[in-house]
Amino acid sequence: MKRALTLFALILPSVASAGSGSVSLNFRVSVQAVCQLHSQSAEQITLRCTRNFVPADPHALPELAGKLPLATLRLSTTSPYSGGGTLNTYALERPSGESGELIFY
Repeated sequence: MKRALTLFALILPSVASAGSGSVSLNFRVSVQAVCQLHSQSAEQITLRCTRNFVPADPHALPELAGKLPLATLRLSTTSPYSGGGTLNTYALERPSGESGELIFY
């Protein structure tokens, strides 16, 4: 939005000095729903998302690529966030027999 206002400030004086009687500018603003990692524990992950956005599969969100564990995430709670947006809490469902420990070789 700041870029659009700067562009408008640059265009308006040059148009006004050219002597034209009216100026018409069309702006389109769209909001893309996004999420960010809010908190994480061994049992759950909480994402802070755009208001009322509840992704069914957080692994599919490009902004969270590489930040989430590979376990299946099951939505457990959704609530409004006081700072704006929505908090979505997901429970981690690990396959049976998996200890949850990472082993590096």
